[in-house]
Amino acid sequence: MEELQVAGGTKADEVYAKLRLQIVSGDFMPGDKVTIRQIAGLYQVSMMPVRQALARLHSDGFVSIINRTVKIKELSAKDVKDIFAIRIRLETLALEWAIPHIDEEKAGISSR
Repeated sequence: MEELQVAGGTKADEVYAKLRLQIVSGDFMPGDKVTIRQIAGLYQVSMMPVRQALARLHSDGFVSIINRTVKIKELSAKDVKDIFAIRIRLETLALEWAIPHIDEEKAGISSR
């Protein structure tokens, strides 16, 4: 994995945001195990901001921490089903709110 520099904001916030993004994007796969030291090396920061970021990720349900080893959480079938149910509702609501604001002429829609 390439080294990623952390800059600006608090180090813990930056590590949290970057690590969360890597988990969500699949750079870290469910079930992967990493150490605090590995993460600190990856982001070129001390271990304290990594610990703080991991505490947030743990409370958000992204990781579990056992004996200084971090494990990326795996999603159950129920988790996936719940996520898609929420997405369907949110996307439907977004469409319902957007449709009244569509300018038919600008969108190239002919009203026959």
